[in-house]
Amino acid sequence: MRKTLIFCGIITAYCSFYCSFAQPGSGLDFYVKAVQAKKAGQLEAAIQNYDMAIQREPGNHFYLYEKALCEYILRRYPQAKNTLASVTKLRTDYVPAYVLLAKIGLSTNETKQIVEALDLAIKYEQDKAKKVNYKLITILRLIKEGEVDNAYERVKQAYQLAPEDTTVVYLYSRIANTLGKYAETEGVLQKFVPKINNQPLPFKARYYYELGFAQFQQEQYEKALASWKNADYGVYKNKIERFSPKNYAAAALTYYKIYEDSLANYYAQKALAIEKGFPAAHVILVQIAKRKVDHSAALAQLQSAVQHETNIARKKDMLMNIAEHQLQMGKYEEAMQMVNQLLSLDADNQKAQLLRLVIPYHQQKYQAVITAAEPVIKKIPEENAQAPFIFLQGMAFKKSGQKEGAIKTFRRLLSTSLAPAASIELEQLTPRNVLDEEIRLQLMDPPEAAK
Repeated sequence: MRKTLIFCGIITAYCSFYCSFAQPGSGLDFYVKAVQAKKAGQLEAAIQNYDMAIQREPGNHFYLYEKALCEYILRRYPQAKNTLASVTKLRTDYVPAYVLLAKIGLSTNETKQIVEALDLAIKYEQDKAKKVNYKLITILRLIKEGEVDNAYERVKQAYQLAPEDTTVVYLYSRIANTLGKYAETEGVLQKFVPKINNQPLPFKARYYYELGFAQFQQEQYEKALASWKNADYGVYKNKIERFSPKNYAAAALTYYKIYEDSLANYYAQKALAIEKGFPAAHVILVQIAKRKVDHSAALAQLQSAVQHETNIARKKDMLMNIAEHQLQMGKYEEAMQMVNQLLSLDADNQKAQLLRLVIPYHQQKYQAVITAAEPVIKKIPEENAQAPFIFLQGMAFKKSGQKEGAIKTFRRLLSTSLAPAASIELEQLTPRNVLDEEIRLQLMDPPEAAK
């Protein structure tokens, strides 16, 4: 008798439970049909059944969410957004709805929607790993749109949440370096890199590169070189080479050849700061010093001598010397006359051809230089021989405010011997890419798995 009473009690409880959900006004039956239809890939039928369930239970946010999910799968994004608006009106803290809104934004390439939706997801999400994931997705999107300052503020927040997350640390250091916050980058990475010292070089190279970059920009050259020893891998090898004394001395020589002596001096001194006693830098500094000497007396003697010189080779050398001295003294018209005389004796003399363009360049006749350089460049077959003329043309574009022309021209030099100086100019003309490698992240806890 006792067993019979217990069994009857169980049956009564089950019936009460089922009826509470499947009563005539309930949408549960239609929800079950919708789920079955969705599993069978019958999304239209699923939406119809979700609508029937929602009619019976208009306050059930989960029915609405599931309907929006079907609309999303069918790429009916406006309808899905409208349905999700109803979800969040009922449950402002329902994170899956915001994540789905962000996914719609990713599908339709709407940055504002992605950011706003994930900001709300972050606000209500309790799981730290998911909050960080949502922040990272937002940061990457802002970087893509060029909103670096906004990305910086958000990556700082992500770092407070997860200071040991490898992606967070890398993005923080990269963004901070891009914005010139070198001391901040150094502080973050000095704490982080000891934790990855035992990791393989391919993994840790990017962190040590950013650390070295931050130190280098603060003129901590010895520290930078020490950090870069742990970044000597793959693409970072070439990046590090750009900051070598050899490269800076090569750039100094390029500027010296077009009489940009202040720039030549700056980069020669930088080469020496990185490596004391670097020979090529000292040679350039000696040549610059010679240009500063008063050659007035010697110039008068040369001008007299050249009028009586009958040996063509010696006469050409004298004319070049006179032209160079006159250029240094700012006597541009007289210098041009000497260059023209030289070219009348040796029309293919490339040093004289370059000087004939350097003179108007220093007279600030930039458009004339741009125009005159092109036919000269076309007549020179060898790439490295063309390079000084192309570089001068690029400088003329830059000084005349023609940024796009300058960028295009300097890029022509990246495979030549003048690549160091061209790279310096390009870095000044174009902002550093926040990311020059792809970071792929997916939204955690996909909406399909929402409960």
